[in-house]
Amino acid sequence: MVNVTTTPAATASAAAAAELKAAKVAAKALRQVKNEDTAKYFAVGMTGIMGLFIIFRWTKFFYKRYGSKQESSSKVLRLPIALTR
Repeated sequence: MVNVTTTPAATASAAAAAELKAAKVAAKALRQVKNEDTAKYFAVGMTGIMGLFIIFRWTKFFYKRYGSKQESSSKVLRLPIALTR
């Protein structure tokens, strides 16, 4: 059996390496959480854009189908119609 003695410099070096490894693990965990949050916010944003598109599209459809041809100044449908054109 080999007798291994540790010097104070070796102990300090090992402690520094352990701290560095712990810092890297913490940084990876933080990046993972931020990546998941980013994906969630992107999904919410895309859903909002799709929702607006659907609302304006159906508004235009119903206005063309049921709106009066002579009364094109409907206060409720004026903004969505203007935005879809």
